[in-house]
Amino acid sequence: MRMERIKEISKIILFYLFILIAVFALLKLFMFYVPFLIGFIIAELLEPAIKLIKNKTNLTRKSSSILVLAIFFIICISIILISIVFLVSEATDFLYSLNRIR
Repeated sequence: MRMERIKEISKIILFYLFILIAVFALLKLFMFYVPFLIGFIIAELLEPAIKLIKNKTNLTRKSSSILVLAIFFIICISIILISIVFLVSEATDFLYSLNRIR
């Protein structure tokens, strides 16, 4: 009876140890796969726009892909720049308000 209990407990411990090692390994590997995952998601999101431009115009798939990617990057860079301007503005207002408090 006691040996069976020890075997059962050791199986449970080994199972949780395996789960812990697997989670740790996946978290370490996740850092390497994130760029590919982001690229895949962007490609899947832009695919309908590429097909739409290809079907509505006489552009090839390559040129419609370049056009859609250029528009996408322009939008992303614009959002980043507007966010930076907003953050700098808010940070300077915050610092001025801190100086008025003292």
